[in-house]
Amino acid sequence: TVRGGTSVNAIAGEARMAVDMRSNATEELLKLEARVLDLVRAAVNEENKRWNSDKITVDIKLIGDRPAGMVAEDSPIVQATRRAVSAITRALTVTFAGASTDSNLAMSLGVPAVTLGGGGEGGNWHSLNEWYKPTDAYLGPQNVLLTTLVLAGLDGVTQPVLPARPPR
Repeated sequence: TVRGGTSVNAIAGEARMAVDMRSNATEELLKLEARVLDLVRAAVNEENKRWNSDKITVDIKLIGDRPAGMVAEDSPIVQATRRAVSAITRALTVTFAGASTDSNLAMSLGVPAVTLGGGGEGGNWHSLNEWYKPTDAYLGPQNVLLTTLVLAGLDGVTQPVLPARPPR
């Protein structure tokens, strides 16, 4: 978002810009951040040079930090999730996509994580046109429960997919 000034053709006494940068790879996200910040600083220098001034300044503040992360397709948590979703929805193909979720922190720390949907249909997320329809919404909690049971196992029924942690 960019905002500033008091009218379309007025010279703004102050302007603000918020930039949301995302990537599944930490290294790429850091490179993107460095490039954007370099461009902002270069623009300030260019404008000051253009007007023979030093009055234009920039104050850069981090307002949020969602770390990057990804879990390998062959990891137990992804495979368990894929099997559970396929069993519940009877889908022949289950695809996953990167997104900005609460799982990002865990993944950035090397902890395998997935975020499962709550069921239903929706679209245009995080926009004024976001929508939700609770069609088959019960499938979301079923997916979560079955994924958990596959990962943790069910005493007397199945062995856990995840290895047990040694007692502390």
